[in-house]
Order: sequence, then C-alpha cells, then structure tokens
Amino acid sequence: MLTLENGGQLSYLSAGIFKGQKPWIHQRRVLDSWEIIFMLDGEAALSEEGQLYLLKKGDILLLEPGLVHEGTRVSWPPPVFYWMHFSISAPQSIRFKQLNLAETVQADNLTFYFSQLLHTANSPHYTAASPDALTLLILEYLNVCARTRIDRSDRLISEITEYVRTNALTGLTVEAVAARYGYNPDYLSALFRDKTSMGLKEYIARVRLNEAKSLLVSSSYSVKEIAAQLGFSSSQHFISFFKYHEGISPLKYKNRSSSTHHNIR
Repeated sequence: MLTLENGGQLSYLSAGIFKGQKPWIHQRRVLDSWEIIFMLDGEAALSEEGQLYLLKKGDILLLEPGLVHEGTRVSWPPPVFYWMHFSISAPQSIRFKQLNLAETVQADNLTFYFSQLLHTANSPHYTAASPDALTLLILEYLNVCARTRIDRSDRLISEITEYVRTNALTGLTVEAVAARYGYNPDYLSALFRDKTSMGLKEYIARVRLNEAKSLLVSSSYSVKEIAAQLGFSSSQHFISFFKYHEGISPLKYKNRSSSTHHNIR
C-alpha cells in the first residue's frame, strides 16, 4: 500500500492479460475494486450501469467499484487486453475515464508498463510495494495522457469542424471523417459531442441542411440540381433528408421563403 501526496492510499490487487480462445462476453458483476482495461486487439462491448462502451485496439476504460458492468454482445474473434484491479481511497486523483491511444507512442509505453507490472507482481525478487508503485505509475501516466488528449482534442475538433464545413457537400460521412483523421468512428463522434454538445453526424447534417436552405432561397436551381450539388445520391434522398429535418419538402420551403420575402418587400 502506498500513501499518496493528497493523503489517500493506493493498493495494487491483481492484474493479467486476457487472451480468449472462443467466443467471449464479459460476465455481469459488481466489483469492490477499480479496474482498468487496456485493449491490445479485437473488440469488447461493455456497459457500466447502462452506459455502453465499444472498446477497440488502443482503448482504455476505467471501471468503478460498486457499479454493475457486463458484456453487451459476444466478441469473436475474442479480444486481447490487459486488466488491472486496484483500490484507492482518493479517487479524485484519477482524471480519466476512457482514452484512445491507438497507434501512438503512449500506447507502446503503456504496454511496457503493464508488462513490467505483471513481471514484478509475479516475481519473488521484488518487494511487496513494487506493484503498488507501478500501479501508481500507470495511473499518473494515464492522467498525463488525458491532459494531453484534452489539448489535442480541442485542436482536432477545430480541424474537423473546418473540414466538414469545406467538404460536407461531397456526401461526407462520420466514417469518412474518422478514417481521414485515423480514429474509430464511435470514439470520434463521442469526442465531438463532448466538445460541441452535438454529434458529428448531426453536425454534418446541419451544414448540409444550412447550405440547402441557402440554395433554395437564393438560387434558381431546381430541387434535383441542389440535391446533386449537395452530394445526395438522388433527389428523392435529398427530399427525404430535408423533410426529416425541417418537416416540409424542399419545394414547399422554397415557395414559403419566396412568399415571405415578397411580403417583406
């Protein structure tokens, strides 16, 4: 057990690496300890008190004690991940919940730290406090990663916002944006929502919708021509999209707007 600077106490409990050999789903359970899952390969679908998580390579998830967590679907091929259980009396010192470090130096470093932890915890040549120290190292490293990601994520969201504004008329999708920036679509969309209070799919739709309204009001293009300019596969697809968001057809919107402008004059 280690005493932290804030007076709290930290203890390593157990750790390992999971490598399944058959279809796998995380069991339903409530733990009395904290757990970190660090994904090395595959996928794992989990929930914690109803909050869903789809973990992929490079993802880190912190599971809290006293909460129900369980698998939500079977994984095949089975995932490969490091896991670590620990106790801490000052959880406010933990400043991350979920991180993605896929294809980064940080992921390589974390892999090394976990391998060292397993070696230390299972070797008779180290003191009992050594696993505690490595557990603290891992937690502090993840805190640093979280702070770094916050700074980077602000810049990333700014870049994505500009990219969507510039390219939304090409039939842009969440998957295409995620692929361009090298992120998992679900993770990137969740990050975008966290930073802007709007999902990435919703933002792409809003940009296209605003451009559609502008063209309907200020141009003489037909609905078919506007659909083509906005990157829709057909005019019917565009009409369905517009009616879903505005409640009326593009043509009715155009006529209503023209009438309104006429009355103003």
